[in-house]
Amino acid sequence: MALIRPRFSSLACWMLLGALSSMAQAEDISLRLHGSNTIGARLGPDLLMAYARSKGFVGVKQSETSPQEFLIEGRRADGSQFNGVVRAHGTNTGFEDLKSGAADLWMASREAKAEEVRDARAIGNLHSADQEHVIALDGLAIIVHPDNPVSELSSDQIRDAFA
Repeated sequence: MALIRPRFSSLACWMLLGALSSMAQAEDISLRLHGSNTIGARLGPDLLMAYARSKGFVGVKQSETSPQEFLIEGRRADGSQFNGVVRAHGTNTGFEDLKSGAADLWMASREAKAEEVRDARAIGNLHSADQEHVIALDGLAIIVHPDNPVSELSSDQIRDAFA
């Protein structure tokens, strides 16, 4: 009987350690979205908050840490934390951050340029269906005063005016 007890104690100890370690391994989620201020000013933080809630985080809140930068935080009952950062300083800066590893997701308000696709080959194909996801479309209305002598503009002229 003396031999059984130590084995049982060892087994119980290992089971307890296993249970405690699985409890201690609560899954934290951290996401960094960098790029377009068109997306990042409102839609980016809203999407991160909805994502955190969909993963079971509660008390999800947003705070502006500096101009065009937001922190999204939440927690679960198991102690795990959600930390999301949105840095909305423009599509170009977001691409550089993605390339350098400072961002997990790139918010772009335009299609990736051929040069960007080439420069990012090491981290993935930016035109691949599993890499590029359109989350919104933008529209533009050109309105001029009735006294303005311009009566019409071609798509190319409008594109050039905003390029």
